[in-house]
Amino acid sequence: MTKRCFISINLPQEVREQIYTAISGKFNKVLKGKELPMESYHMTLKFLGEIDEEKVEKIKAKMETIDFEGFEVKIGRLGYMENNVRGILYVELISDWLMQLVKEVWGKVGWSDRKFKSHITLMRTKKCLNIHKLRNMMKDVKFRSLFFDVDKIYLMESELLKEGAKYSVLKEVSLK
Repeated sequence: MTKRCFISINLPQEVREQIYTAISGKFNKVLKGKELPMESYHMTLKFLGEIDEEKVEKIKAKMETIDFEGFEVKIGRLGYMENNVRGILYVELISDWLMQLVKEVWGKVGWSDRKFKSHITLMRTKKCLNIHKLRNMMKDVKFRSLFFDVDKIYLMESELLKEGAKYSVLKEVSLK
């Protein structure tokens, strides 16, 4: 049996609440889609896909060898990106150390050919009705002085259910 897994930075509850309060219901007139519940806010460092239990155990062991000090990140501005099928409303994370952590994780568990963009997905969309209005609305949402410490990373399982993804922690690793 396989599990759909990823390695992430999970946000503290108070940070999730502040982000959710700032965006909840504000974009429904310009974006057709679904806001994610604040409990699902995270930043994926490495998407692993469907992996079997043996590989899960190997990833857990490799995560134990990650040698990285904790650091502070700042919640940045909102953004929107889309492809031909769907889009996402997101907020960026800002830190000089973030890309170094990504490289450390990828070096231990395997490189990715996907381009990395630090972000937390807030809403999955099927359609943007007015991109100019959306951009103006995003400028109005500001996260002044919203910081948090990254002192752990997580191996997560993602179960895709009809009502949305359900995330479970499989492994928690403390940074130095």
